[in-house]
Amino acid sequence: MFKQAELAAAQSDLSQAVSHLNRLMQRTPNVDIRVNAQYDAASYLMSLERFDEAQALLEDFERRFPEHELTPTIENKRLFVYEKTQQWETAANVLYGQYQREKLTDQGREALLQAAEYFELAGNRSASLPAYRTYAHAYPEPFDTVMEARFIMSEFYLQSGEDAKRRFWLNKLIKGHDTAGDKATSRSQTLAAMSAMVFADDAKYAFNKRKLTQPLKTSLSKKREALSKAVQAHNKVLSYSVREYATKANHQLGALYRQLANDLMDSQRPDGLNALELEQYDLLLEEQAYPFEEQAMQVFEVNVKRSWDGTYDQWVKSSFSQLAELMPNRYRKIEKVEALSVDNY
Repeated sequence: MFKQAELAAAQSDLSQAVSHLNRLMQRTPNVDIRVNAQYDAASYLMSLERFDEAQALLEDFERRFPEHELTPTIENKRLFVYEKTQQWETAANVLYGQYQREKLTDQGREALLQAAEYFELAGNRSASLPAYRTYAHAYPEPFDTVMEARFIMSEFYLQSGEDAKRRFWLNKLIKGHDTAGDKATSRSQTLAAMSAMVFADDAKYAFNKRKLTQPLKTSLSKKREALSKAVQAHNKVLSYSVREYATKANHQLGALYRQLANDLMDSQRPDGLNALELEQYDLLLEEQAYPFEEQAMQVFEVNVKRSWDGTYDQWVKSSFSQLAELMPNRYRKIEKVEALSVDNY
């Protein structure tokens, strides 16, 4: 029966070969050759993509022959079957076991990352998250791979709304790129810019929360301190020169300066001023506000100039709108369009 199976396999008739081997296993369950028969039958079934049958034989082989020399090769065959049949959780458990046995090898490292991906595909966040976390902490190399693991961690916490934990990993992305040297890539640069933009938004939020109240000198000092931090955070984004984040950072930077100018003009007036004193106070506020408005215009103009190179996204468009309000004579011109008659041609 075994020879018949070999002959059928040699003639590429794997279905017939499996039939012979199944007959052999049924009629001679305790004969030594049954081990090879079961192993070969499982392999042929995998080639035929009859994965349910192959899985049953492989799992039975491990239970039946735990000490056989072929048994160590069964695990990867089972893993192949689980992947082909999208049994992601089962496949992940196999890979995680491989990682635990080989933590100090590249095979173990790769098994952990694959296990994390499969747990995620299975929808098992409670297993996927710690697997990615372990990888991101334990394996700083390869650089590209650990950066992706850090990004995935940040996305997990974005989805769960755990802001502090997300920012921990965003900071890892920034520091990872900034210290990478020659290993830095365009992808790591984009991830760093994206992360820096989140911190810039945080700084912008903190700036906007600061209100100008009396005494103005005290509240303005705190407001300008918040502005300084926000400017620094936005300049960090701009330093990466990633267009999709640079235009937003540039626009928000101009908006920060304009906001401070507006806040100054809208700030609370001291009590007890007569009409003349109030007028003089307003003039002083205008003198304070104008430099910030001027800075805003300069920053917005930097952004609109990006359109000269073909960049015209929502942030460049918004910068044009801001300039149309601040400098209407220059940026709110209405084009005159004259229709030409074709009657004379």
